[in-house]
Amino acid sequence: MKTTITKSIIETVIAQAVAFTNAKDENASCVFVSVTNGLMEIESTNFSESIRIKSIPTKGEGFLARCAVDGNKFLKVIKAMSSDEVMLEFGNEELIVKQGRSRFKIALMTTNTIDSIDFPKGDEIGINNSLLSSMARVSHAVDVNHPNHNIAGVLLEIGSKTVAVVGTDAKRLSAVKYEHDAGIERSLILSKRAVMSMNKLFGNQDVTAYVDDVNFTINTDTIEYTTRTINGKFPDWMRIVPREAKSTVEISAQTLNLLVSQAAIITDNAEINISNNGLTINAENRDNGQSMNAFLEVAYEGEEISFGINTCYVKDLLSASGTESVTLHFNDSTTPVLFTTGTLIEVLVPVVFSAEVKAGAVA
Repeated sequence: MKTTITKSIIETVIAQAVAFTNAKDENASCVFVSVTNGLMEIESTNFSESIRIKSIPTKGEGFLARCAVDGNKFLKVIKAMSSDEVMLEFGNEELIVKQGRSRFKIALMTTNTIDSIDFPKGDEIGINNSLLSSMARVSHAVDVNHPNHNIAGVLLEIGSKTVAVVGTDAKRLSAVKYEHDAGIERSLILSKRAVMSMNKLFGNQDVTAYVDDVNFTINTDTIEYTTRTINGKFPDWMRIVPREAKSTVEISAQTLNLLVSQAAIITDNAEINISNNGLTINAENRDNGQSMNAFLEVAYEGEEISFGINTCYVKDLLSASGTESVTLHFNDSTTPVLFTTGTLIEVLVPVVFSAEVKAGAVA
């Protein structure tokens, strides 16, 4: 079977498919190709995520039964071609890629372990681009290597009129909650890899999704994607979010990010002091003698308070916020600090400094 296809199109779809293959097994980088009525389909799976790219236009009306080819080899050959069209000739044992006088042969793969790739369609959920981007926004708080697998992913909590997405690594919690009628009520946990895959594939689209007990599937006119959900129960995240605060202070997100980035050069952990005079960030590295002290005027009336922060965590939340300001809500130096910025909320467990470190803090 012979067909012709635009080089940029086949290069893009093969690269997408290879991203969902296993790195090491007998089907490493295996992608499946078929053609019906001039439209090509390409599938791949790593057994936790699968993708089917549909309706890929080719020049020809031939039919190609499903065959397997090494995606990495196929991609390398396509990248070596010029920007013109390429001809694909599928035989019983090999794929021949032609362009002008160039001719490459790629042996077809023999696979007995993947007869077909399923894209289950359970209960239908209305998904908009806000949800996909929100899941990506909270994913920075997820630790994929956490021993508690129940929090090693992003919680998608669908209520009757609201949707919440939550990520946590037990040291911080990031959440976005907003009004949305998804059509059903369901709670599920998606892997961080799946969240990033969906945001990359469908981030600017309103799509239709389907969920059953173990799968989450998205289907559009050109792409089908499915991932297995994490089997477990996410902790009651609302219990972690402080319900009230003695004091609050609003700060420019850009300025806070600048000061925290400066502190991060010195150490991972810094101290924030807030008083009627303003906000001070102190950082010290006792191993190399480096230190920094930065002051910021803020509107604040309340008791003076100091608490420790992980500079990387604060930078993560500010990067995910996308707003001009951030508000800190706090009670004392030992209880969690709540950061709110737009629809994003973030709870950080304060860093506890030893008495020795406090004594050496920059005044």
